[in-house]
Amino acid sequence: MKKLKLTPKQAVFLAGWLKTGNGVKSAMKAYDTEDYQSAKTIASQNLSKLNLDIRAFCEANGVSFKEIFDENKGMLGATKPFSSHTEADKNIPDWNARDKALTRFERWLGLGGKEGKKEGKIEVNVDNRTQYYVGLPTR
Repeated sequence: MKKLKLTPKQAVFLAGWLKTGNGVKSAMKAYDTEDYQSAKTIASQNLSKLNLDIRAFCEANGVSFKEIFDENKGMLGATKPFSSHTEADKNIPDWNARDKALTRFERWLGLGGKEGKKEGKIEVNVDNRTQYYVGLPTR
């Protein structure tokens, strides 16, 4: 594997990204910015510039892909507590966490498409009076 030449800020960004999987938070820390949009742009540019082969990078640094997979596969069954006034407390599926885990696996395995996420709208009619519009990712 070719050795990466990183600036000090890129090294901090990369370490944060590999630890958390969150490019925006990693960019905010590495580049000392509080502006979300700037951090989002920085993260996107860094990840494009570095063009990382995550599997090769991790294995070259002593972390097997299987270890990363095992650490994160629990997120595929993530749940969150739900409280209701009419039912007993229970755990329900945490669809956001599960989607993040799947998206992360897609990225790591190179399965994600180039088109990115598209937003769609779902109209929900509640008690025949109120309508809500919710933006949901479509695949």
